[in-house]
Amino acid sequence: MKTIFKYLPLALVLFLCNISCKKGFLEAKPDKAILVPQTLDDLQALLDNLSVMNQTPFYQLVSSDDLQISDAGFLALPKSLRNAYTWQNNPFEGLDQVEDWVYPYRQVFYSNIVLDALETNQESQDLKNQIKGQALFFRAHAIYQLSQLFTKPYVSETASSTPGLIYPIVSDVNQRPERKTLEFTYQQMLTDLATASALLQPLAKVKSRPSRAAAYALTARIFLTMDNYNKADENAALALAINSDLIDYNTLTARLTSGTRPFPQVLPNGNSEVLFYTALPNNSFLTAAVSSPTVVNAELFSLYANDDLRKPIFYVQRSDGRITFKGSYSGAISGTTFFSGIATDELYLIRSECQARLGRTTTAMGWLNNLLIKRWKTGTFVPYNANTPAEALSTILRERRKELVTRGIRWSDLKRLNTNPATAVNLSRSISGSTFNLAPEDPRYVFPIPPQENIK
Repeated sequence: MKTIFKYLPLALVLFLCNISCKKGFLEAKPDKAILVPQTLDDLQALLDNLSVMNQTPFYQLVSSDDLQISDAGFLALPKSLRNAYTWQNNPFEGLDQVEDWVYPYRQVFYSNIVLDALETNQESQDLKNQIKGQALFFRAHAIYQLSQLFTKPYVSETASSTPGLIYPIVSDVNQRPERKTLEFTYQQMLTDLATASALLQPLAKVKSRPSRAAAYALTARIFLTMDNYNKADENAALALAINSDLIDYNTLTARLTSGTRPFPQVLPNGNSEVLFYTALPNNSFLTAAVSSPTVVNAELFSLYANDDLRKPIFYVQRSDGRITFKGSYSGAISGTTFFSGIATDELYLIRSECQARLGRTTTAMGWLNNLLIKRWKTGTFVPYNANTPAEALSTILRERRKELVTRGIRWSDLKRLNTNPATAVNLSRSISGSTFNLAPEDPRYVFPIPPQENIK
């Protein structure tokens, strides 16, 4: 009897919130009274639940060097956010539920419910393929987000002996898989995405749904994290072959005086750069970032030239002199909704970085300049040149830092760049006279798995 299909997403949300507060999320047993959706419309509705499927972890933004907070603002934060901001060994101390763990695994659970239901569904094969592709994408995307917080950075020589994540591929929680290696985790993500890209349409009707372009783009991001520059470049090129749009920021300047949000609202299908929409869930650290006391890192802000339109489009100077961020690709959805999805500008930067790392200096700078000419005031941009791949890479990484601010990507970048002394970064913060430091490859770059999960 199928009586709650329309309301099942909410029912599952409430149910999972309840059980995850009481015991480990992966060990919790669903109530057999909850009905499983069967029709394709029901399955699509499950994947269209924005509040579950399109949120990404936020601790990586709190812990990275994109934003900083005043002493008074810091003291007003919940303890877990204070711990994450100052890189404590146990950032989740006192929490019954770690959202950055629960939400991605909830997305995996939803995806597996859909994939299992499709096995016995007799409706349109074309539509089934679309929904299967979406579910596989969501599953890989969720595991990737988890890997950037809860595992060590991928190093090819050691990935086969480095702990990875539990990667459920069925919805039955009684069939709990073992925790396998980081190599297995990454290869399973790539397998899911390879299948998804073959099933999905090139572009989705709404940007909260996965597409073939988004699958290629996420694959490119993963290969970049793995330092596999040939594969990252290849997949970025495939995604850009479907959509290579870039917004000319000169067309946004009129919006600077008409409202606080310079970018068009991304949902359902605004902002031509966005390939896949996700957002960071609201919390007190991010809420403070649209006014004060959370402000942009002063060192980062100093990198922008006066004719670089990202400076007035991304940031605003408040009456007290503080510089805060306003340039989310979410647009006008909400003043505190920070875009964390996938967009074409990231792909230009991936292609540029990969070309530099492969020794193709001229091509690398070409991809970078194609992006930046859309970011500077008309007639003022002078294309960058580089004499060596190393010089090109330095410029590209600096521009990546300036372009992808507050998207939740910086923490992943720090982890991968810190494996090479030439690109490693030392982080430091001062709060109420105390200094906190995070050295490259410090063990605190790996967040501890919540103890209630009982995972070794």
